[in-house]
Amino acid sequence: MEILERRWRLPPKTTACLSNLRAIEGAKVTRALEYRKDKTDVPNDSDLFGASLYIREKLICPLGGIYTLEGVDKSPVSSIHGDINSYNRNPVTGSPRP
Repeated sequence: MEILERRWRLPPKTTACLSNLRAIEGAKVTRALEYRKDKTDVPNDSDLFGASLYIREKLICPLGGIYTLEGVDKSPVSSIHGDINSYNRNPVTGSPRP
């Protein structure tokens, strides 16, 4: 008998928020590499967001949460959804997300 793994999905607004967090994390790392910043450096909004910077406009959480940038060595955090690592595991089984 074959057991099919049931795929779990996150709500669309949560997925959008996590995409924003990934984009912010990528911008932080890119900036740190380009400017040789220390891993504990915390960028300001003006370092990442702008027409000629890494992300054109400041990203907004779809549910109205606030993003905290954190240091380069840490993931950015949403006041509603937490950080990216909060969603890397299946909440039921604890197994890594596919």
